[in-house]
Parts: sequence; C-alpha cells; structure tokens
Amino acid sequence: LRRDAVLEAGGYNESFDRAQDYDLWLRLSRRGLGGIPDICYTYLMPASLETDTLDSTQAARTASLLVDAWAGLPSQEPSELRALMARMLRNDLSARTELESLMEREGPTRELIQAWMWSCRHHPIPQTDSVRRLARAEAARTMLHEMDISEVWLWGAGDLARMLIGSASLATPVAGIADDARAGQACAGYLICTPEEIPADAAVLIASDLYEDAIWERSTALRAKGVRVLRMPSL
Repeated sequence: LRRDAVLEAGGYNESFDRAQDYDLWLRLSRRGLGGIPDICYTYLMPASLETDTLDSTQAARTASLLVDAWAGLPSQEPSELRALMARMLRNDLSARTELESLMEREGPTRELIQAWMWSCRHHPIPQTDSVRRLARAEAARTMLHEMDISEVWLWGAGDLARMLIGSASLATPVAGIADDARAGQACAGYLICTPEEIPADAAVLIASDLYEDAIWERSTALRAKGVRVLRMPSL
C-alpha cells in the first residue's frame, strides 16, 4: 500500500467495531486499485473451513458497506451494454473480454457489474487458483525447454499472462502479447498487438484460463501459415 493513498482516503475508521479493512478497501477503490503478479505470501485455510463465515456484527456491518457502495455506483448508457449481452447470449465469449475492458477503461457501473456477474453464471469461469496456475506454468516451462523455443509470444492479456511475466515462471523470454480485445493497451510493460501481427515463424503460448478453447479455434489461420500455437499443459 502507498501510505499517502491510505491517508488521503481517510485511513481506518476507528469508530467501526468490525469490517474496518473492508470499509478502507471500498474507499480506496474509488481512487483505483491495482495488483501485482507476484505471490508475496500464501495463506492456508484449514480443510474443515469450507466457507469464511462472519459473525453477526461483522456481517451486518459489511452488508451495510456493500449496499452503500453499490448505491453510489454510476449508471451505464444502455446501447453498448445491450450489444455486448446479445453477443454473450449467442455464446460469443469475446464479448465478456470487451465488457471487462470497458470496465477497466471507464470504471464500474451498476449495469456493467450486473452484466459481468450474470455472464459468470451463464459462462462459469474455470478454477484459476494460484497453485494450479503455477503448476501449469512449470509444466509449460518444461515443454518450451524440450521444444528448444528461444522466445515465446503470449496470446491473452489477462491475469494469467501477467502472472507468467511477473513471476518469470516460463524462463523463456516473452517476445510480445497478443489479444483481440485489448490491442493497443499495455500489459506488464508490453504493448498488446492483434493476433494477426504475430510473426509467421513465432511460437505462441495460449495464456488464458477462460478463453483457451476459443483462442485455439481462433488460431486456425495462424497455424495454417506456420505459427506454432501451444496450449499450456493440462494437469
């Protein structure tokens, strides 16, 4: 955390007897929050705890904070959202990527968050826990080494790509990042390009949990012209 950002947000509200951290995070989120791909620590939950249950006082306080935060969200112009949802109803998963990109650019609104939550129910997100991701990254590292690949492109500019770059899990240098929905934006210090800009002699690793199958289908033309498109090994 940046100390000046916490102080500017007002710090912890010491009048709260519960949920002080939740309140602070909600206020910080109005300024903007960011994450780093590095895993700084691991917290192990006892196997007997299937859910994180709050006591009645903390639950009531947290519920109040959430409802107030939702009420303070701006509204969304509906035409662009209608078009995105229509595409998701036709099972076009790239529309959810565009929905997420819209929230990143313009900030969350009540309607965008509702649409995103609905999309997660309509098209559930696969399990993407850090342990599984690191294991797949280690397997991909071995695969790239055995194939004698000196550098690799990543197709996908989401959390998985940022984790692979930030943790140096692959060991193989990353030549660039391609993503249909985020072309022209930045990711982990790279300018994202379109898949069509990937060189014909390149090796490409699909760096997406949710869209892996869709990207594989999308890569047919690139594979036909000689691009080596690789899936991360399954566990």
